[in-house]
Amino acid sequence: MLNYLVSISTGFSIVSAVLLLIVYTRLYLLWNKPVRSILSAALLLICFASIQMLNWRHLNNPADLYASKLYSSLIILTAPAFYFFVRGYITDGRDNSLLDLLHLIPLVANAFVPNKWIVPISFMMGSVYAGLCVYLILDLQNKRKRFKLELAAIAGFLLIAVAVGLISTTIAQNSVLFLVSYCVLIGLSFFLVLALLLLVPDTAQNLNEAVEIRYAKSTLDQIDRSSTISRLKSLMDDEKLYLNERLSLSDVADQLDLSSHQLSELINVEFDQGFSHYIRSKRIDHAKRLLRVEPKASVLSVGLSSGFTSQSSFYTAFGQIVGQTPGKYRAQHLKSV
Repeated sequence: MLNYLVSISTGFSIVSAVLLLIVYTRLYLLWNKPVRSILSAALLLICFASIQMLNWRHLNNPADLYASKLYSSLIILTAPAFYFFVRGYITDGRDNSLLDLLHLIPLVANAFVPNKWIVPISFMMGSVYAGLCVYLILDLQNKRKRFKLELAAIAGFLLIAVAVGLISTTIAQNSVLFLVSYCVLIGLSFFLVLALLLLVPDTAQNLNEAVEIRYAKSTLDQIDRSSTISRLKSLMDDEKLYLNERLSLSDVADQLDLSSHQLSELINVEFDQGFSHYIRSKRIDHAKRLLRVEPKASVLSVGLSSGFTSQSSFYTAFGQIVGQTPGKYRAQHLKSV
């Protein structure tokens, strides 16, 4: 049973690490993040995947595993890698300094300190780093209320880090029970990330927009905000620009003679949401009308007619914004009529 549990968790973690590495690399390149931001994300994912592989390989003989300096090095690296990953994700990624090298002190100490001491210390440090990540999220002061799920996810990682730290001090490190617990908790961390990305598809884009606004000088004083908002509403309400399934931030910005940053900041300030969420809300409003006036149209056709590219993206957005499925919304409306 334990072998099966560790195998499932290991396989899930490795596949998730590969998928997340591809996704975040593409996003970071799209957002022109520094190379070190991509490297920190890659390091974190590689460390977790490697730890899982070693856990699975040494399940029946964990004593050899916990004596390995390679294993303790990987455990030490995960905490600062996680911190730098989050910092690179929710900041402009350019605030690094030589002082960041101090984070490598535990790795140097690993060469001289026995694993029975360095491993539990590293686990406890993980909870401290997770706490720093919570602080970074909270530091997006004016956008804080929009990131409840993101903060909840980071809080989840904090609880996992604390749980691992407590387990490391209460259960013998070279025991099978500890290995299985640690392996499952890593798998749970990957599950939290994937669940967040599925439940809130625009998480990455919203955070990036908030970061750009926070670190860039405001340019809204250079435009006529009321006139621009009126033109934007006309593009959406009259021309229904949102029905274009390939619509992008730059497309709308060009129509308004704005830069992408200006439009992103304008939507965040005026509507308290990111561009992608703003467009999805418009599409959902259109879909709700179709569900009411065209009761015989299939849910898929309604979603595609509203600018969504697939049924899954339509269902996800509808559930997030309306709080129920399109079918249930239609049934309730028809019943009320």
